[in-house]
Amino acid sequence: MTYTLIGTGNMAWFLSKRLYEKGAKCTGVYGRNTEAATQLADSVHTNIVASLHQIPETDFCIIAVTDRSISEISTQLHLKETVVVHTAGSIPLDVLVQTHKAVIWPVYSINKNNLPTHRNIPMVYEHSSEKAKQTVTQLAYTVSDMVQEVNWQQRQWLHLCAVIGNNFTNHLMTLCEKIAQSQNLPFSLIRPILQQTFETVTTIEPSLLQTGPAIRNDKETMQKHLHLLQQQTVLQELYRSLSASIEDLYKTTNETKHPNC
Repeated sequence: MTYTLIGTGNMAWFLSKRLYEKGAKCTGVYGRNTEAATQLADSVHTNIVASLHQIPETDFCIIAVTDRSISEISTQLHLKETVVVHTAGSIPLDVLVQTHKAVIWPVYSINKNNLPTHRNIPMVYEHSSEKAKQTVTQLAYTVSDMVQEVNWQQRQWLHLCAVIGNNFTNHLMTLCEKIAQSQNLPFSLIRPILQQTFETVTTIEPSLLQTGPAIRNDKETMQKHLHLLQQQTVLQELYRSLSASIEDLYKTTNETKHPNC
């Protein structure tokens, strides 16, 4: 496989390193930051490309840039036979103007300073043609053992799930950290229960794991918590909203059905 790479961020580093390990040849890297593009190009033993108009025809061209830049870059590429692939989870396939186009998106948080070494990374893809499908499927399996074709509607919902499950969860942990700090408590006291939750949810449906005062309809405890948060109105409302959501989801649940509550 031969390809060109546009972008120098987390996704660009992840995909280029995985492809390099599997023997795919990168014919050039383009980036608006020349220093960053040179660093990435050196890591996969290729050269930088001076402009988008000079991107050559290859098997595929990866556009791994910010969401708002994808369409603009696509219109500047003079590619006819190359499969053009973008990597954004929340951007539709149709922002690419090429005939042969695809999307590949890892349902995973990628950081170029701590790239994952395992292959248990769900890779979802979408395509516009049979040629694009064959190419993006090969690309996906080069990177991961967990590959799934999805349509645009499914990808939007999957991206929403990832934001709620990953980004929101991390924010809630950050709030816990700040509360603990405000009370001179080490966050390490919370880490074991968080680890327990994350480990258990890998084998058991999360809907069967819910515990806490909301599922028990323990109004007294919830009121105590809300009282503690009376000076933090945003967090208080967040607590109230999440508790109401749990109560609504499990309104027909009883302790026999959910002994963990």
